[in-house]
Amino acid sequence: MSTELGLRRKLVVGVVLSDPLLLERIIRINQTLAHKVDKIIFFINGTSTEANGTIQQLRERGLSGIVPIELNVGANLTYSVKNREFVTNHVALRAIKYFGEKFRNQFDYFYLTLDEFYVNGRNLLESLKRISVKEDLLWGIPPIQTSTNQVARNHSCQLASGFVMSRRVLSILAMRVSRCYKSGILQGGKGGNLSECVEYVAPHLDCRIVAENQVYSVVSLETTRKIFHSGVIAIGPILTPQSFLEIHQKFCKARKVEIDIEIARHRSVMREMAPKIPKEWQKLHWPLGISHPIRPLNRFDLSHWIFFTKDSIYFQDQLSTATPLGNTTSLDAKDIDNVLEGAETFLRRSTFNHFENLKFSYGFKRFTPTRGMEYLLDYKDNVSGKILRIEGLRPLLGFIEIVPVPFTTESKRLILILTLTTNNKNQAVGFFKYWSETWNDHRRNTTNLIIVLPSPLLTPAEMEQITDIIKEFNSRDRMKVSYTVVKLDRMKDMMVEVVEKLGKLSLITSSSLLLLLEPNIRLKDDFLNRVRLNTISGSQIFSPIPFLQFHPNISEFKEIDEAVEINKNNGYFNTKDFRILSFYYADFLSLEKLGHMVSSQQLSLIQLFLRTSLTIFRATEPNLQLRSSYEDVKESDLHIAYSDDSLIGSRAQIAKILHSTGVL
Repeated sequence: MSTELGLRRKLVVGVVLSDPLLLERIIRINQTLAHKVDKIIFFINGTSTEANGTIQQLRERGLSGIVPIELNVGANLTYSVKNREFVTNHVALRAIKYFGEKFRNQFDYFYLTLDEFYVNGRNLLESLKRISVKEDLLWGIPPIQTSTNQVARNHSCQLASGFVMSRRVLSILAMRVSRCYKSGILQGGKGGNLSECVEYVAPHLDCRIVAENQVYSVVSLETTRKIFHSGVIAIGPILTPQSFLEIHQKFCKARKVEIDIEIARHRSVMREMAPKIPKEWQKLHWPLGISHPIRPLNRFDLSHWIFFTKDSIYFQDQLSTATPLGNTTSLDAKDIDNVLEGAETFLRRSTFNHFENLKFSYGFKRFTPTRGMEYLLDYKDNVSGKILRIEGLRPLLGFIEIVPVPFTTESKRLILILTLTTNNKNQAVGFFKYWSETWNDHRRNTTNLIIVLPSPLLTPAEMEQITDIIKEFNSRDRMKVSYTVVKLDRMKDMMVEVVEKLGKLSLITSSSLLLLLEPNIRLKDDFLNRVRLNTISGSQIFSPIPFLQFHPNISEFKEIDEAVEINKNNGYFNTKDFRILSFYYADFLSLEKLGHMVSSQQLSLIQLFLRTSLTIFRATEPNLQLRSSYEDVKESDLHIAYSDDSLIGSRAQIAKILHSTGVL
């Protein structure tokens, strides 16, 4: 829901791995820190085969969020992999750029550290909550000056002990970090490149150890073993993975003591406040959710109990002593019979084999204006002679009803379906290239992409060509794209028959969330989250209105594979496009149960869903863009510029082209 409301999460942590072979250290950091922060990412130098092997091993052990950083050797960048400090500084610079490109608008603070320090995520978050998000923050330990005569330059913080960047500071560094590579600052094999780069691109920034009375406290491991301080943020350097667990255990014990003290304090306050609570609130009343009995102010407000047995009601009013149930109104007789029937059902369920020994003796009932009709029923145990009393209540307005609300979540796995035909197969290569460039661990864990190849609409040669492309991208970019060949009967609409055939796959169940795509689509993760939130099983399907780009040869935007700015000169929202559709497979199955799947009628999916009681939710989607489907624009194509189905340019752009060609 955070992406829907434009809210940002608090903290993302980036850990720069100094040695890719220390698997246990990486796992221990993830175990002690990941659950305390909003997101954690591990940055590893991906130039060596050992690093690639480490990434694969970590992913096999269920550790996600591994980002390989490749350090390209160029004319202005020479380094030695053995120079660990130099490599980690360069990886940290690339990590800052990665943060700026991927998460700049999603988090308030960004924390970067080496894997040699234990970080207390709770203390770090608590400190950041006390610092204003509007402040330009570069918070950490300033670098150690090697000379007493050297002028102190605190433009950057020490990477080893970690430092925090606010969102605005990160934006400045991420946009300017490429300047360091173009200059000669990063040339050579010296360390301290991070500090020199920050000083070069942002000389106005200073690393602070104190921000708004919050101290960034770092202690060594030896000091921690002698005197433990529960308020520190980082401890290190740490060389053994076991030390991470030992320090984390000490923090957990200290936190448990704090919680126990807090619980004892609350209990003490509750004991002090107990005598001051009104008497009617000192006792919990049954049932929960129903108003408690009101204490009458005088005898005229007292609701008296009416005594009854199976045969008679006693003292029903001031003029009668005993009224046989056979002679009384049918309403009272039915009321008592109904209550006794419910009581017997309850006793059979709760007393098991002892119900046969119980016999109803007598009962009481009264009506109160706030609770309804109350009952006290006494049953006698014929074996032991004991009296068992049960209490009943018929609420005045019925039980409080909990209105069912549909539940949606951003973590729902999404199955993307892309159907290729002869008309759009040429756009498949561009789609696979785009999908591989935007492929990440988040999409790997939350989405499945299925390429559908309909056999009557594609020749065997075309199918073989497409499958070769899919295999190439899967092997090269390690994507998880599957494909299947579907034989259509051509008796129904193509997409209706495709979805019906895909139901036989083991991947698709009744609870699967499906999204139909087009090969000229360009989308973002925010759109996929909105699909999950706006598609409700048994209630609502989602049909977004895409932004259709004008042809780049006509519009002002020339990059055909990039997302364009939402502008009338770049495209328009095509309200007549219903091809992109998301729904649960259970709702599709309900179409057949309701008799809407008639083979002789060529109805589209959206037309079939319109026949049901499901709500079709439509909304413009800026993060969903479609490329122009025209490869080349000729003068003969200009007559479709304002047709119903597709626009290739605005009125002014078309007029400009016609004028330049001499038509106007």
